[in-house]
Order: sequence, then structure tokens, then C-alpha cells
Amino acid sequence: MLGWHVTLWTAPLAGALVAGLGCRRLAPAAAHGVTIAAVGVSCLLSWWAVWDTWVAGRVFHHPLYTWAASDGLVLRIGLLVDRLSALMAATVTGVSLLVHVYSIGYMRGDPGYNRFFAYIAFFTWAMLALVLADGLLLLFVGWEGVGLASYLLIGFWFTRPRAGAAALKAFLLNRVGDLGMVLGIAVLAAAAGALDYPSLFAAAERLGGTPAVGGLSAATVGCALFLFGVAAKSAQMPLHAWLPDSMEGPTPISALIHAATMVTAGVYLVARLAPLFEQAPAVRTALLLIGALTALATGLLGLVERDIKRVIAFSTLSQLGYMVAALGASAYAAAIFHLFTHAFFKALLFLAAGSVILAMHHAQDLAAMGGLRRRLPLTYWTALAGVAALMGVPGTSGYFSKEAILAAVGGAGGAAGGFAAACLQLGVAVTALYSLRLFLLVFHGAPRSPQAAAATEPGAVVTVPLLVLAVPSLFVGASTVAPIGAGLSALWALPAPEGMHGAAAALRHGLATPAPWTMLAAAVAAFYLWGRRPGPAAFERARWLAWLRAGYGFDAFYERLVPRAVLACGRGLARRLEAAVIDETLVHGTARLVLWLGAGLRRWHAGRLDAYALGTIVGVLLLWLWS
Repeated sequence: MLGWHVTLWTAPLAGALVAGLGCRRLAPAAAHGVTIAAVGVSCLLSWWAVWDTWVAGRVFHHPLYTWAASDGLVLRIGLLVDRLSALMAATVTGVSLLVHVYSIGYMRGDPGYNRFFAYIAFFTWAMLALVLADGLLLLFVGWEGVGLASYLLIGFWFTRPRAGAAALKAFLLNRVGDLGMVLGIAVLAAAAGALDYPSLFAAAERLGGTPAVGGLSAATVGCALFLFGVAAKSAQMPLHAWLPDSMEGPTPISALIHAATMVTAGVYLVARLAPLFEQAPAVRTALLLIGALTALATGLLGLVERDIKRVIAFSTLSQLGYMVAALGASAYAAAIFHLFTHAFFKALLFLAAGSVILAMHHAQDLAAMGGLRRRLPLTYWTALAGVAALMGVPGTSGYFSKEAILAAVGGAGGAAGGFAAACLQLGVAVTALYSLRLFLLVFHGAPRSPQAAAATEPGAVVTVPLLVLAVPSLFVGASTVAPIGAGLSALWALPAPEGMHGAAAALRHGLATPAPWTMLAAAVAAFYLWGRRPGPAAFERARWLAWLRAGYGFDAFYERLVPRAVLACGRGLARRLEAAVIDETLVHGTARLVLWLGAGLRRWHAGRLDAYALGTIVGVLLLWLWS
């Protein structure tokens, strides 16, 4: 099995190297052929790993080699294939394979075609390294790998200034999280003497009681530092501002980054380290509050956004908030289940948006669309499936996973649990509003531009992945809710969350809660606002919503105040540190010290023999007394 699992991990890297190193010589068909074949091999092996771990019940731990050993700390590289990592690998490679196929049509004719396929294959390899790692060392390699790949992909069209700025913004904000990751890994390495998961989990209770900093346990300090990494990589407030701007990259990248890969890395990290986070209740409370606030606040931004891809990006932010809130409520299985279902319907929505953008000759403004239902029938029906799953229409995949999260957070208790539950319930209404706003503005009403009036359905290479993704978006939740609930909960020795005991039980339980009826009321409101006269509603331009259109001012803060603060700090250091310490003390002070010493020593070199003789006698006496 070792060879199969290593091939599962490394096949996309081999495809990336072939396409990347030969990008100037390979024909486009060869470039996409080799990368699709490599990712296809990984996809097949990952689903074989799902059968091995979920059906046969086997767990594989393959230590590959020892990277370093020092003072009792042994750093090893290895692979761990269990139910969690196998499910994640299957999700990543499945979505990545469809994105690769879709990209053939979307990127056709682009001068960087071969380079694009090399980048996305490398991205897939880095994500597989992250989810298949047997410890924090290889996980961090994959963590940084997806960060590098996302920088390259967001800024793929590097001749566009906005693309370069978006890539740099994503890179810099993620470095904040990476600093927390490095410090957290160092804390756990010092406290546990190891970084592999089995050793960390065996020492979890000890780490929960071992003081590290300020009387806090090593588990609390380490998990709190990891919280920075989670907030940055999974785009939680206040480190979320990079994700909407990442829409400057090609649409297939939006699907790959936002569906099942980079942005879910933080969710996977917390779920993988669940035994440690269970020893840090204060950190879990922070996760609960941050996730709930992100779910509601970023969903509201989708109500005033006019770029089709950015609306879906804000929905990603909101759904990630649901996952993080579930982690804070110790409902790890519910969070991973929503990650799993979200991967399908969010990839479907992004690829459907890409189909619309192609048909609109790369126009992305919702105000210029409308009437595309008849022009793009396949895109219309598949997008409807994605919107229904995103809203959580009963019976769709999104319904089952979201219901499990709402039940878990609702039972969290305490002031934090009550606040989070209220935010998520309001988020249900907001999700229905922005989802139907997007759908109605794009597909209903009369065409509002010449591009919309002349739009035609793209070719099969674009529409077939939409049809493939529509099926799991609708049905995978009902068929997997009970197995995933039982299988993942057993992995952490926790009871399955409420709402994950079977499809029928989840339907009965959910229909007795306010969520479906809140969603229905919001849907009626959405049809009233955007369905009667399809087009942007008057309230979207209201002055009192300027704070929403400005994204709560986070962009202004990061782009204006932070650089100004850094420049002011630099000028202050230049005046005080450089002028007073470096120039005055070190440079001029050294020169004055040399002159002073020279003036003093000059007195002893006057050329008088009696002074030299006296000095010799005094020196001999001192040596004699010392001895």
C-alpha cells in the first residue's frame, strides 16, 4: 500500500513538473493531457483509499524518512491515510480533476495555457501533502505550498495590475497566519518533543495541563497561535479581505481555491488536531464567535456586490464561517461534512459562473446580464441545483450539512453559544437572499446588454463538468450523512452531532426548527425584490449601505492605515534608532573612543627612558604579586 499512497500524493507533482519544465515545447494538448492523467490517477487512488478506510476499516501510517533529530526532538516525514485524510483527498482530487477538464475550454487560446495547467497540478499536490501528512512538519510544507500556488494562480494574468495587487494581498495576509502557525508548531514541539500526530495525541492531556506562557497550557497557547493560521487560510474576519480580491484570477482557479482546497485548509487543521483543541476550551469559544460573526457579516456583503464571481466569493466566506463555528462547538464531523458537500455545490456555482462569463464575452457585472435562462439552458438548470444546495433547500446536500451545524451550535449553550446560534439563523435568511438575487439577476427577466442578448452555451468541455457536479450537489448529502457522522465521530471518540443519524431523521428534525421556514420567508422576499422586475433593487444603491459596499472598511484599513503606520514607524526608527543609536553612538561614538584612547596612550609614548624603565619595574612587580 505504501507505493499506492505515495503515488496518490506525488502523481500531480510529476504532471506539474512535466507541464512546467516543458511549457515552451509541449503542445497544449500534451500539457493538459499529462496533468489531467496525473490528477486522474490520484483521484482513482484516493477513492480506493476511501474504500480502504471507510469500508474495510483500515488505517495506514507510513513513516517515510527522518528529516532531522536534535536534543530529543525527532522530525519525521510520513503519510497518514485514515477516514479523515482519505475523504479530504478524494474531495480535493475529484474537484481538481473536474476543474482541469473544465479549464480546457475556459483557458483555450490563453498564452499561458501550459503554465496554467502546471500551476493547478502543483496546487493539487500541495493540498494532498497537507491532508495526507502524518504530522505538523509535512502539513506545514503543504500549507506553504498552497499559499505559493495560490499566489501564482491569483496573479496568473500578471500583466493586469489588479491581479498582481490581489495576489500580493493574499500572500501578505496569509503570512500573518503563517507566523502564528510557525510559533504554534514551535510551542508544541518544545512541549511534546514531537510533531507527528500519534505522539501529539498521546500527549494531549499532558499538553492541556503543562504551563507554557503566562500560566496557560501548551495546548491553549499552541491552538491559539494556530487560530491565526485558520483565520488567514480559511478567510475568517478580520483576515478575510484577500479572498474576494482573489477573483482576479481565472474562474477555474476560483473554483479550485474556494471549493475544496485552500480555503478549507484551516477547517481541516482544526479537525485533524481535535484532541488538542478539546484541551483548549477558550480557543474553541473564539472559533465559535469568529465563525458565527463571519457567516453573517460576509453574507450581507453579497447583497450589494455586482460582480458575479465576488458574490459567490462572499458566499464562500459565509459558509466557511458555518464550518468554523461548528468546530468551535466541537462538532468536528458536522464541519467536515459541510466542507464535503460545500465542495460540490460551490465548485458547481463557480464553474456555472465561468460558463456565464464566457457566454457574456468576459463581462461579469450582474447589471449587464438577465434573460440567460433561454440562452444557456444547461447552465441555468445546473446553477439552480447549486443555488438550492447553497440555500439549504430540504433534501439537497447543503440542507443536511447545514442542519447538522445549526443543531450543534444551537446546543452549545452559554452566552457565546446563544450569540453564535442567532448569527447562523440570520445567516440562513441572508444566504437565501443573496443566492436568489444572483440567480434572478443572471437568468431571469429581459437581457440588459447586447452580450446577454447574443449569449450562447459554451461547448461540452465546459457544460459536462457542470452536469457531473450537479448530481452530488443534490444527492450526496442524503446518502452520506449517517456514514460520515458515525465514521468521523468515532475517529475522535465523540458522539455523532444531532442531525447526522440518517437522512430521514435529519429531515424530520430540520423541519421542526426555524431554519427551513426562515429560508422560505427570505426566498419570498428575494422574489419580491428581484423577481418582479429583474434588475438591481433600489436599496442596493442606498447611501446607508455604503459601509456594506466598502466591505466594512477592512480594505481601507489594510491598504491605507497599515502602510501609513508602517511608514510612520519607519520614519520614527530612522530618526531615533538610526540617528541616535547607529550614527551617533556606533559610528561617531566609535571614532571618538579611538581618539580618546589614542590621546591617553600618547602620554606613555613620549620617548623618555626613565618613564619606560618605571613602567617596566611596575609591570614586573605586578606580575610577581599576581604569582
